[in-house]
Amino acid sequence: MVDQPISKLEKLVQEEPEKVLIRKTEKEPYLTLYEMVARGKTVAGLKGSINLKNEFVYSVFGIEKDKSMGENDDGPYVHNKIILQGETYSTDELFTLLFQKNTYLKNGKIVKESVIRQMPKKIFEKKIKSHEIQKQTLNQLINKSKKKLIEDVFGKSMVSIFNYAHEKHLQVKEKRTGTNYYFAHSTRVASNLRSVCGVQSKGEEYCKAIETVALFHDVVESLQHWRKQKRTQYSKHMRGEKSSKEASNRIIKLNQQLDHPPELQTGGIITLFRKDLDYGEKIISMVEAISNIKKENYEAYISDIFKKVQTYLNDKSLNMKEFYDMVPIVKIHDAIDNTETLEEANADVQLKRLSKNTILAEHTYGFIRSNEITEQNNPMLWQCLEKLLDESTSVSNKLVKKYNKRSKTRKREESRELRAEAIGYKKIANDFKEVQNKLGNIYDNIQTYKKVDK
Repeated sequence: MVDQPISKLEKLVQEEPEKVLIRKTEKEPYLTLYEMVARGKTVAGLKGSINLKNEFVYSVFGIEKDKSMGENDDGPYVHNKIILQGETYSTDELFTLLFQKNTYLKNGKIVKESVIRQMPKKIFEKKIKSHEIQKQTLNQLINKSKKKLIEDVFGKSMVSIFNYAHEKHLQVKEKRTGTNYYFAHSTRVASNLRSVCGVQSKGEEYCKAIETVALFHDVVESLQHWRKQKRTQYSKHMRGEKSSKEASNRIIKLNQQLDHPPELQTGGIITLFRKDLDYGEKIISMVEAISNIKKENYEAYISDIFKKVQTYLNDKSLNMKEFYDMVPIVKIHDAIDNTETLEEANADVQLKRLSKNTILAEHTYGFIRSNEITEQNNPMLWQCLEKLLDESTSVSNKLVKKYNKRSKTRKREESRELRAEAIGYKKIANDFKEVQNKLGNIYDNIQTYKKVDK
């Protein structure tokens, strides 16, 4: 309960509640959605409403949510509390006290309270009656905001798709780095692709499809990995007749799911496309193609992707030609995002990522060349490939310099052990240089191909 009147907390307010609403729902919808996703907070259902209230209240007082999460998803933010001057308050109660009981909208946007107050009563009543201005309660606003955040970032038809993919990732609870939940990566990839589609003037159907594949591109793979871990856990804990039987039944079910991922079956992703099952089957085909379910080595996995993509181009019965480039484009943007977030990784991870990028670039270029796909025919695919090469080359160049510098620094050290490290750093620098040379060769081949094509 709020033990002291709201007036005593007003001096702690960093941003007016009304401005917070406008900023987080209208001016910065992507940032609001992304921050919630990165912290593993759903936007759907009752939990989504509670999470949004947390977002708004914490923003009013200018308190960083990450510092209020604690380790292992604990802390006041998670428990819908906020600590102000040593006192703990319910964010739900503060939300009700801080924000106006009614909000007014015009053309879907919040009308400032000052505008409402200055409006003559008769004009105001007329606008309300004609629905030019709409009155909404706090709960109505929250419910609308949950949906509007996703619509503003990904489009009006993407709400159920986003929520389904997000909830599946939350089931796994996999974190990427630190407290950043993995679906933040999928959100970035899908958002970037929406921007690219806009620049390329792609149709609404194409944009929706590629965003959907991007949001789903890690779902099946992550769930299969999680199921394998669960199977191992149950195998280790088969003790006693009753627990052994329960564990055995769970293992049987997990084995069935591992053989036939439920997301790709009748009750899975396809349920999102009941109105257009044919379109849904195409989405599932692309999601299956981009998911490394077999856990093959990267070369074999990428090779399989392009074999599938080739059938999209050649097999007319599949009716997939208009979507043939989606899987490689999503995969390339997936790789670009992974490369852009490499800075905090260790040298091993960095090298593996850049090596994978060379494999992806080589296969993409081979596919383009064998099918005689020109820049005019598919500028989006070409630009994605070139961006992958540019980003990978830039990062590898920085890493060559970084580890060469460390090697030179260690050489000057008095300690024999530290001087010995110089050899290790030099080897790492040479490994990155080798990757850099491979990327350069692919880039040169592309430029040669372009000249011949002209």
